[in-house]
Amino acid sequence: MGVLDSARRIGLSRGVFGDSRPWLVIGGIAWGIRAVQWALKPPPQVVVREVLEPGQTIVIEHGGSLPGRRERRRAAKAQRRLDRSVG
Repeated sequence: MGVLDSARRIGLSRGVFGDSRPWLVIGGIAWGIRAVQWALKPPPQVVVREVLEPGQTIVIEHGGSLPGRRERRRAAKAQRRLDRSVG
């Protein structure tokens, strides 16, 4: 949760439902920034568009996540060991 999320949450609870004018202003600014970010977000990208005939199916797969830092370091260390043993 980022700073803007916290400011929106606290601005709503303390500013709108409470009596704190500064938190109302901070919350309003945070909600305004969020609205501008949402308005400037690019539209979703269409990857493929096809007409399906009756009986056809769609299979959607995810290739998995990229290796993390630990996995990359282990692979590099194993490669260095392999290079030393070969050469």
